[in-house]
Amino acid sequence: MHIGLIGGIGPAATDFYYRGLIDRARATEVPLACTIAHADVREMSKNLTGGNPKRQAEIFADLIARLKRAGADVAAVTSMGGHFCINELLPISLLPLVHGIHAVDAGIRKSGLRKIGVLGFSFKAGTDDLRESPMVDVAQALLGRGYKLRIYDPALNLAALVGANKRVIDTKMPHLASLLHTDLASRLRRLGPSDDLPEH
Repeated sequence: MHIGLIGGIGPAATDFYYRGLIDRARATEVPLACTIAHADVREMSKNLTGGNPKRQAEIFADLIARLKRAGADVAAVTSMGGHFCINELLPISLLPLVHGIHAVDAGIRKSGLRKIGVLGFSFKAGTDDLRESPMVDVAQALLGRGYKLRIYDPALNLAALVGANKRVIDTKMPHLASLLHTDLASRLRRLGPSDDLPEH
């Protein structure tokens, strides 16, 4: 299978996906066919903050068309942040899409773990922007299935949230404060071999 990646949003996420594909191909001894199309993270951020998922989906769809012409059989958006327009992208994509949120959900269910740690919750590292953050939807889905969550995001200060950013949490996750933890290092040091996540 020839895999097409929409990369650049950001480069570290693209590298993570690409290295994962290389490792999987090496482990299974299946030759890797992969093409990466570059997307502009600044343009994506502008469409996110401007509340324009339709425009971003059109940009991704154009890149997916290029990936298809390059021979790709399936495409993936290489960041969770990029999934803010996934519902608009699915109907117009010329290739089947790997849905990152569904893949994370399936992986967690397969693992058998019941307590999940989330490192980073906002749309972009170092900010408190929760508007259109796919992690809000991921957290909602996990909580709805009975998982216990602990969230660590040092940039997130609920008391400082205002406007549309605050409305996201008031509407979708009014209990977020009870899930946030600020001292990640000490909790990781207390992890035992049988623990998947510390309680408090």
